[in-house]
Amino acid sequence: MIGDLTDAKLLEEEAKRADIILNFADSDHAPSATALAKGALAHSVDRPIFVIHTSGTGILTWKTVESRTFGKLEDKVYDDWEHIKEVTSLPDNAAHRNVDKIFLEAGKNESGPVHTAIVCPPTIYGVGRGPGNKRSQ
Repeated sequence: MIGDLTDAKLLEEEAKRADIILNFADSDHAPSATALAKGALAHSVDRPIFVIHTSGTGILTWKTVESRTFGKLEDKVYDDWEHIKEVTSLPDNAAHRNVDKIFLEAGKNESGPVHTAIVCPPTIYGVGRGPGNKRSQ
């Protein structure tokens, strides 16, 4: 099937048919995430689905953005092994948080059919030399 992020019905139906969802398209597109999650939730425990969603490390910059302390060293270390609850319950104003919450909610029942992983690719620090963004956070 051919479609795009605005084809909610298609995304939902394909999610119902899938065994694995790899959502790498847009970490901020809530309507498509909602459609994929809805389709995933149609699965049963006997036929589980695995959802891998790409978010972004920008979600961890919420405090820097809030305090406008760009370029200052942040001592906070996030641990997604020992302190996963902290990482999955960041403030709602964190970047990408609205979409991450859609997938986290779909997979909240550990014995349910939806198994969710959120991957945050690394941020590259330094002054950009390309035509776009010239700074990192």
